[in-house]
Amino acid sequence: MFFCPPPSTLDCLYFMCLTMGGMWAGFMALFGLVDFDLPFDLDFDHDIDLPIIGDLHFGEAMSFDHGEIGVSPISPATISVFVASFGGVGIIATKLFNVPGEWSIIIAGAGALVIAAGVFLFYSQFLIASQSSSDLVLSELAGRSAEVTAPIPGAGQLGEIAYVSKGARYTASARSADGSPIARGTSVVIEEASGSVFIVRPK
Repeated sequence: MFFCPPPSTLDCLYFMCLTMGGMWAGFMALFGLVDFDLPFDLDFDHDIDLPIIGDLHFGEAMSFDHGEIGVSPISPATISVFVASFGGVGIIATKLFNVPGEWSIIIAGAGALVIAAGVFLFYSQFLIASQSSSDLVLSELAGRSAEVTAPIPGAGQLGEIAYVSKGARYTASARSADGSPIARGTSVVIEEASGSVFIVRPK
């Protein structure tokens, strides 16, 4: 049908694909290199006074951060899944079902495409739902009161606010609506959200 490497070489190819693809996918998952941002991050709210360093502030509870979401069919995530699946399906085909080498390549390629497509569809649907939920929450926060927990310097620079939604306290990055500085502890009103940043003004 077409050129097929010797069985031992083909086995090595499948094993290398499974190992390298799996390590690649694991590395991206571990270090956050997948091409989307989760719609929240974790933060804690405590103030610590240190004699030399000064005042350290840590936000409380879960900090809502509306990430930019994008999923591509051809991305490091889907490629790594395809490579790992190609190796895994190939090994199963040759070792468990004794499929001939050339047919095992076809089966491995087809299986890898199906698995990679399934992963892409799952994440795209999951992230679309997450995006919609995030947009809904952000629209509901317009006009909500908040407190500045880290000073907003003004001139487009970012500070931090804390607000309460559905009985939980959240923190988020914030920018002054008119560009004027806003001191820590000031009560503000959320006017709108620009990406992951809230636009606020003093009450």
